[in-house]
Formats: sequence, structure tokens, C-alpha cells
Amino acid sequence: MDVLDKHPWLIVVAVLALVAYLIVRRLSGEPLNARDLCGPPLILTGIGVYEVLKADGLNPADYAWAAGGVVIGIGFGALRGSTVRLFVKNGVLWQRYTGRTFVVWIVSLVASGGFALLAKFAGMHPEARPTTLAIGIGLLGEMAVVGLRALASGQRFSPESRDRHAVVHDHMRQTLRGEAKREDIAPMTLRDSFNTVTGRTRDER
Repeated sequence: MDVLDKHPWLIVVAVLALVAYLIVRRLSGEPLNARDLCGPPLILTGIGVYEVLKADGLNPADYAWAAGGVVIGIGFGALRGSTVRLFVKNGVLWQRYTGRTFVVWIVSLVASGGFALLAKFAGMHPEARPTTLAIGIGLLGEMAVVGLRALASGQRFSPESRDRHAVVHDHMRQTLRGEAKREDIAPMTLRDSFNTVTGRTRDER
């Protein structure tokens, strides 16, 4: 962590590159894999929490502002997750960002930026609102909703595979040509998804 401590901008660049990569892939569609769904939000949130914990001079007001940012991030992330389209291809789940997903991304970034600016004017220390934590929290909200919807669908998650990148690129080419074949999943409300998952869990017991 010494290099990151001396050059914090490296973290910002890496995070923005990761987010851009995720958005581009998910706009065309990619297999819904548990590792890819959970990995980025958990890693980014972990780095963000580490940055906050190692920051000096934070006071209760900073933590209060940080908590408010977490609520906003989770909320927009969950809203974004509800706009992601889930479909079945080759017997496994896929996910694809829609136009509404992209709009929510933009609105959430503007809202988070406005909240951060307000916090700055209120005297909040910049160390209490790292970019990694803000984006990670948002992805956690998205992960929770997409994961819940996927479990409620009863379809299989995509397994790990060495040719994963080739599959995604092939799907991108098919999408651009209008040849992509998929079986969309009937939309469900979050309440119905939650009831389906919890009901299935009770049945399994």
C-alpha cells in the first residue's frame, strides 16, 4: 500500500478504468457470473473503507456525512440494479445494461458529486469520502438487486470458463449485427423476487 499512499491518484485512475470497462461490457451483455458480480463492489468498498480507516483527523461529523453518502450510493445502486436486463443464453443467465441503467449511472454520479460538494462546504474532510468507497457502495446496491433478481428467476448463473472473454466478444459482434438470440426473463418486482427467494429457501429446509 506504500505506492498507493504516495500516489493516491493511481487509485482513482484504476477505479475509473474498471468502471468504464464494466459499463462497456455490460452495455452489450455478458454472462452473469457470481465472481464478476460480487468481486468489483467488494474490492472497491474494501479499499474505500481502508482509506477512511487510515485517515487522520476525522470527527463524528465526517462519519455522519460519510454515512449519508453510503445511503445515497446504496439507493442509486439498487435503482440501477432494477434496470439491468436479465436473460438466458445457452442455458445460463446473462445481464445487460439498458438505456435506463446508463441514465441512472449519470444521475447517480451527479447526485453523489453534488452531495460531496455540499459536504465539502460543510467542512467535511476529503479523506472521509474516497472515490473508491462511493463507487464501491453503489456497485454493492446494484449487486444486491441483480443477485436477488437472478436467484428469483430460478436460472443458472454462468460458470467460470477460460473462453469467457471470447464468448463476450462474440456476443458483442452478434449484437452489432442484430443476430444475438436470447430469452428474456419475465420482469419481477423486488418484493416478488424477495418473496420468491425466501419462499424457496424455506421450502429447501
